[in-house]
Amino acid sequence: IRERSSDCDGFVTPSNYYRGKMCQRLGLSADAVDVVPVGIELEGYMQAAFDGPPTIGFLSKLTPSLGLALLVDAFMLLKRKPGLETLQLRATGGPTRGDKRAVARLQRRLARAGMADDARFLTALERADRIGFLKDLTVMSVPMLDGEAFGTFMVEAWAAGVPVVQPRAGAFPELVKQTGGGVVYDGDSPESLADALEPILRDQEHARQLGARGREAALREFGVETMAKRMVEVWSRRKAES
Repeated sequence: IRERSSDCDGFVTPSNYYRGKMCQRLGLSADAVDVVPVGIELEGYMQAAFDGPPTIGFLSKLTPSLGLALLVDAFMLLKRKPGLETLQLRATGGPTRGDKRAVARLQRRLARAGMADDARFLTALERADRIGFLKDLTVMSVPMLDGEAFGTFMVEAWAAGVPVVQPRAGAFPELVKQTGGGVVYDGDSPESLADALEPILRDQEHARQLGARGREAALREFGVETMAKRMVEVWSRRKAES
């Protein structure tokens, strides 16, 4: 790609983080790369109710490599704390055969701790299923310690007014700073994740405020129509420059 990059009039990436990363890899100037955040179809997302037991959500592929096992460990730590005995965990995503075995191991750990009934692992990923899943959450976390270029699951959470807790990695800090819809934390242990989640789980009004900021930003910045408009602007400008 580096050798053939001069064949392109320009590049598009979903975050400033990834623009910097790819400019370094490909030997590009920042002017060669436009940032267009991913947009989603926002219609139908309902404001989270915040009227049930405190609930942590995970919306991504159900695999330990994306932080599911780390989140389960943090959940178990939190559930043992006074005042968080009713804490729930909900995880949904598309597992492979190997992932199913890993999830089964996590379920056995939860069962041994007497927490099996408080953690549910779901596989339904249709749009209506995801919207329904999000409306019952207090906070969402997909603790990918290596980060990633964007984080569409964060936009989905914000569209439902759900705050996020993410590691300080990849584009996560950039998105949280842009929206105000959550917190980022340092460290790679279950304890550091639990410490970041706990204040939000204990203070429903705080969770609601963070989620409201995220929802406002999602409606303003992360709709598919906004993404399309920005892409047209990029293509038009690049065409005029070529």
